[in-house]
Amino acid sequence: MNKERFNQVLSSSLWAAYGDALGFPTELASEYTLKKRIGQIAIETTQPWKRLVGGKFGANAELPAGAYSDDTQLRLATSRALTSKGGFDVESFAKVELPTWLNYALGAGRGSKAAASELSNKNTNWYTNFFKNKSVDYVSCGGNGAAMRIQPHVWSAVDLTDINTILSDVIRNSICTHGHLRGIAGAVVHAMCLIYVMRYNKIPPPEEWLDFTQAIEKIPSIIDNDYDLSIFWKPVWEEKSNLTLSSAAEEVAEEWADLVGISLECYSESEVGTYKEILKALGGMNSSERGSGLKSALFSLAGASLLEKNGIENALILMANQLGSDTDTIATMAGALLGANLNNYQTFDKDLQDKNYLISEAERCYRISLGELVAGFKYPDLLYWEGPKSAIDAVKKSPDGLHLLGLGVLKEKSEVFQSNQKGAVWRWFNLPFGQSVLCKVRSGFIVDDSLQKNGSASLVESECEVEKSGELFSNSFKECPKSLDEMTEDAIKSNFDPELIGKHVLEISSRELGIELVVGYVAVIAKAKRARERRLNRA
Repeated sequence: MNKERFNQVLSSSLWAAYGDALGFPTELASEYTLKKRIGQIAIETTQPWKRLVGGKFGANAELPAGAYSDDTQLRLATSRALTSKGGFDVESFAKVELPTWLNYALGAGRGSKAAASELSNKNTNWYTNFFKNKSVDYVSCGGNGAAMRIQPHVWSAVDLTDINTILSDVIRNSICTHGHLRGIAGAVVHAMCLIYVMRYNKIPPPEEWLDFTQAIEKIPSIIDNDYDLSIFWKPVWEEKSNLTLSSAAEEVAEEWADLVGISLECYSESEVGTYKEILKALGGMNSSERGSGLKSALFSLAGASLLEKNGIENALILMANQLGSDTDTIATMAGALLGANLNNYQTFDKDLQDKNYLISEAERCYRISLGELVAGFKYPDLLYWEGPKSAIDAVKKSPDGLHLLGLGVLKEKSEVFQSNQKGAVWRWFNLPFGQSVLCKVRSGFIVDDSLQKNGSASLVESECEVEKSGELFSNSFKECPKSLDEMTEDAIKSNFDPELIGKHVLEISSRELGIELVVGYVAVIAKAKRARERRLNRA
């Protein structure tokens, strides 16, 4: 075991979640609001509090000490979508995790919620999520909802010097929900900051912040080398944004350089004073600017750099108490950086929701970084997956209890929180793998609590497999058609038998999203055939 690398990943994960939990009660709060939430005008540690969930007609729910927000929820969703071989299952992340997350999301932004809702539609893929409604447009989504969740791509990286591979997954993840280069670049810059800390065991010093401009400038070339993004996403994005990708990247790179320049002008002898000045100078206290993905990457970097001398916990407390700023996201991103710096190591012994699950996911990321084959999360087969039509539809009732679609059986762990929304209540549940979720549930589903108490601990895997155990889908397929992975494997093993490939193409074309699936199938076959031919030629 590489003890140093393991400690980096574990410490980064826990302090990131703790920063989120500290900043969650103070997010967008005035002193008056904060006192109503936690009984005081500044937060000093994690503690129980109450929050209105589900909008003005929702429920006033009790949150336990260490409860975290959408930042950590989506970070865990990203981590689950890391495959046993170290890749990123972007399809399952986009089509299962994000739509289901809408049911239990806490503190989510408009852009991420709109993106997740659109991904419930059968005909929307992760690279075609060009949603637009009255309040938000995909190509204008430049918030920090992507930057806050991408740390697992760095924690699980086999080679921290292989920047293109890491950033490729970061960009794929970001594009699921964010279409403005500012949001994508924020994720890229934060990933580069975390890579830096894990390689050199120090926070990037101010004189090197400008160097991250180069990573922003690389975004177009990384996208051009990604088949799905270059063929399907880029042309549509350029048409809808009325920009070329390269010009947009240049513009955002210049913006980063300007932000760094302004930040350096703010420096004074006071670390806390400088951090406050940077927030104010860059609009970090304004509703229109504080949630910028690019600025959040800089705020978290500045906070980590300026305040680390106070110790990790105190640094995060200082950031979480900058009322008017995006406290939870800045603190969670800074916590990831500070925790990965073992030269400033601090034992973690704080109250934090789902600490054991966070530890297990950190360990899994670490083992993936070693190249080990680890257990992957078993998602439903996407060929038969139907996303929830609305947030409340993500919780289904079956003979053995309630299920959260795609994630597993729900076991109740709190009282019911009544709401002013007809037919809906909220309740805390445990998922089989150790995560706590505050779910929106149809009130008729939980009249008899005995349904919850003896719920099975097995995961909902796929409709075909669930049928065997009588769970959830009693009328599921008795014989599963093969998945695309299985079909491509059969075709390759057959030495690219034309008849078999033709049968596959005809069969796939009759499925939902048949054209897109055929394109994907043929692309895999073509790449495999060319790779085999190159090996034979070299021999």
